[in-house]
Amino acid sequence: MKGWRGLAAGCSLIVLMTGEAATAGPGEDAFQRRDYAAAAGIWSAEAREGSAAAMFGLGLLSDLGLGQPRNPDTALEWYLQAAELGLTDAQFNVGVLYDAGIGTVRRPVLAAKWYALAAVKGHARARYNLGLIYAEGAGIPRNDQLARYWLTAAAEDLSAAQERLDRMDGDQVPTTDAQPALTPPAALGAIVIDSRTAELAWAASTGPEGSRFLVELARAPAGEDRAEAVYVAETEASAAIAPIPEGTGDPIWRVSRMDAGGTHYAATPWQGMDGQRSDAPDIQVSIEYSAGSDRGETFARHLAAILGRAGIRSDLQPSTQGISEARLTYRFHEDRATAERIASFLPGTVDAFAAIEDATPSRPGQLLLKLPGEDALR
Repeated sequence: MKGWRGLAAGCSLIVLMTGEAATAGPGEDAFQRRDYAAAAGIWSAEAREGSAAAMFGLGLLSDLGLGQPRNPDTALEWYLQAAELGLTDAQFNVGVLYDAGIGTVRRPVLAAKWYALAAVKGHARARYNLGLIYAEGAGIPRNDQLARYWLTAAAEDLSAAQERLDRMDGDQVPTTDAQPALTPPAALGAIVIDSRTAELAWAASTGPEGSRFLVELARAPAGEDRAEAVYVAETEASAAIAPIPEGTGDPIWRVSRMDAGGTHYAATPWQGMDGQRSDAPDIQVSIEYSAGSDRGETFARHLAAILGRAGIRSDLQPSTQGISEARLTYRFHEDRATAERIASFLPGTVDAFAAIEDATPSRPGQLLLKLPGEDALR
């Protein structure tokens, strides 16, 4: 263990006194008076009512052995309950305990997950610790890009982060012209806050220069005749806070690594908030046809059925803008083969090689097919 990352109890105390868990209340008042028995009683009642701050307080009492024998196992259990409810300070403390192997075996992957969830919400020490994990590559892939990202963010509040960045600059060795491969990230986990917001975390090895991440959040299953409501965002971080789209079905998510030009990607599978892989399709084509054209709609539905039997998910979108020619567009080079396959089901000539930079689709695996009305069957 390097630096201060193993000092779980000391870090916990600092968090309670200065962080979001230090909310005014009778439990906090009793704690400040060092009446730990009274604080435990108050926080126990509040924890049963779902208070994340009270759960954190109970974790602190067990962590530091205040008014009771020190019990790291119990501390971790309380911290985890508060962390799952989105309490940033608890997420940091869970990360520390997993990082140090206190109350559990050392689990760097879980430490990275909880540090990331706290870091994306601005927790300086979580950012610092996460930067160190990526700089050292201990238990998770080393990633100098993410190390620099999180240490730079932490340097606004912690001088130690800037010192670590300076050492990284001093240790830097000349690189070759060869760029690292564009490999998919690894999902670390997700939690749902109040059924409206998802907190997502992932890990990745060093990627090509300028590469970044694309986060997608949707609901599954979506209706057969409409596109899934999807939240999409790009980031350089290894975590994100995303609003869960309205609709039915359970929320699912995935994250892709994109190259600097935003035209190549490598994606994780879709998965639920519980980490189980989803059967949501990786490829989806939106079929847009001229509204008011019975023949166009009939053909669009017929084509959707054919694509479905071929394992390609599609949804129908009537357009009132008028469609003059058949056109199939996509953004990413990896989806070209799918575009060619879709084009093989169409009569006549369809441009399946539209200029990527002009393509309307913005997500990996998303293609847009425009069908004119009367011309669709010719």
